[in-house]
Amino acid sequence: MVSCRAGVDPAGYRIQLYNSAGGRVLDMDGLRQDFDGGSLPDGVYWWVLEDSEGHALQSGGLTIRRK
Repeated sequence: MVSCRAGVDPAGYRIQLYNSAGGRVLDMDGLRQDFDGGSLPDGVYWWVLEDSEGHALQSGGLTIRRK
């Protein structure tokens, strides 16, 4: 889940999601809490959070696994 501190505008950020081969599979402008993996297959992905000027602020891993 994405959450923001008080006073932070989630529209000023972007998340990019990459598959294990390094291909970008998602480019989401603005932070939203409704991302559920969509049609992406189960697997491990890497995400990068950028500010409105394109500076990387954080990155990490994401595992999608459905029952």
